[in-house]
Amino acid sequence: MKKRLCLILTLVIITVFTATVFSACGGEAHNGEYNLQSGKKYIREDDAKDLAYEQNYLLFNADGTGEYRNYYIFDGDLYSKYNEDYTIKFKYTYVDADKSAVVCFYDSIEFGEYHNDERDTYSGWSRLYTVSKNVICTASSSMVFYINENYIKELPNYLEK
Repeated sequence: MKKRLCLILTLVIITVFTATVFSACGGEAHNGEYNLQSGKKYIREDDAKDLAYEQNYLLFNADGTGEYRNYYIFDGDLYSKYNEDYTIKFKYTYVDADKSAVVCFYDSIEFGEYHNDERDTYSGWSRLYTVSKNVICTASSSMVFYINENYIKELPNYLEK
């Protein structure tokens, strides 16, 4: 019982912290028009200029499921044994009533043909994201954000090479 109470308290603290830290990411009102867009890819900002099959992205479905695509291929002999090519299937739930944050929980994984990194255990994968129509944010050691595939088209100067 104490473990469960600590877990709930930890999630509440993380949620409050995230709401504070990410207020810049989700600055628009959540009145339906700005909510998470299901069926649309949210592409990691560093990958917006990459070919589609090389992009890391999040995809949320209306049924509470989604996928996290991770693709990193290392050049050179030293790091090539750590190639990452996989898609995590997850289930998600909203953290708050205004649907400005979701928590995603691992469901299954599919490895791509280039994956050869056996270092990680994926079943413990989970993420907390603030969400909006155009951008999804998360924080780890740095701020990471994903841009809705439709919104990227509205940023032509961002995509210039």
